[in-house]
Amino acid sequence: MKKRLLITLLSFATFALNAQGIKFCKGNWATIKAKAKAENKYIFVDAYTTWCGPCKWLSKDIFPQKKVGDFFNKHYVSYKFDMEKGEGVKFAQKYQVNLYPTMLYFTPEGELVHKTVGACAAETLIKRASNGLDAEKQFYVLKRRFKQGERNSQFLKNYIEVLGDAKENLSEPMGIYFAQIDKKDWASNENWAFIKKYERSALSNIFSYVFTNRAKFAEANGSNKVNGYILQVLVRGVKEVVNANNQDQLDAFVKKLQAFFGSDAQRRIARTKHLFYARNQPKSFQYTYDYFDNYCNDVHELNRIASDYCEKFEEQLYLEKALGWVEKSIKLDKRSFNTYTQAQLLYKLKRYKRAKKAAKESIRLAQKEGKSFKNTRKLLNEIKRVM
Repeated sequence: MKKRLLITLLSFATFALNAQGIKFCKGNWATIKAKAKAENKYIFVDAYTTWCGPCKWLSKDIFPQKKVGDFFNKHYVSYKFDMEKGEGVKFAQKYQVNLYPTMLYFTPEGELVHKTVGACAAETLIKRASNGLDAEKQFYVLKRRFKQGERNSQFLKNYIEVLGDAKENLSEPMGIYFAQIDKKDWASNENWAFIKKYERSALSNIFSYVFTNRAKFAEANGSNKVNGYILQVLVRGVKEVVNANNQDQLDAFVKKLQAFFGSDAQRRIARTKHLFYARNQPKSFQYTYDYFDNYCNDVHELNRIASDYCEKFEEQLYLEKALGWVEKSIKLDKRSFNTYTQAQLLYKLKRYKRAKKAAKESIRLAQKEGKSFKNTRKLLNEIKRVM
């Protein structure tokens, strides 16, 4: 009886919470547009997928909040749209939805004017949705004005903010905006806060200026904040440099790593060069060997490169190299995944007795870890067959 009462109370609480949040309308897209036009309301679309974790968090913890519901229900006809089912597929193609969650905002006439990407707190969601009602802060409106040549500082600031909310590239307007400000004022509290929030590119001139003048920025804004910002940009910058595939940019980035990271610089430089030259043989071997032989102590990273070599190569030289890396991984932390890679490599090297032992150890560890060992069992059977 008590259990039933508890379930009833919980169900009622959930219903009450949902009732005070955003009221999402049912029906197809045409129905939603007709309703918005009839009520002269903007349209809010939560473009989601069923596998998107942040989408689920928004639906569970943010959309049901009263203050969120009060704002959206007053100003918007709201609609949840699965981008991988029914007419959602064509909708995603038409409006170029490829990151989740994406929030789209339409006029009562059905014109797309605003976009934001990513989950956020209730206050931020309301602020972003307020921008969707303001022609001075609507993403697509400002994007059009920028293309038409508008460049005043307040406009650029608004444009950068909405670009950031939409996870779009903002390097061009950032460069134009700060070109209008005397560099001696870049370290001011206001300008520093703007740089810290929106300049995330390790390859930009703005970041290079901050890096070169980091003592000045630290004096004005605190060394912990400035160094923390530089650390974040440099760590993220590795992928950016690799994707850019530009030797001059790599060289400049390496100099920053050398200057900033002290005793850890050589490891970071070696890893960056390994990734940068990965598609450039024979340089890829040179820098891969340097990083994994001399610097890498990451269990998973060592296993990944060993597994990669096992799949790509048949030559004994490369397989032996990979075996050394995976055994280094095992010494750091023996797990089912790296002992499986070890068994694969030993099998390819025709060292069947050791391969059998490694496969059995991988199965034992997988059972202990609660992991599947189907592939390892298959490998073990193959090893037994050829012995």
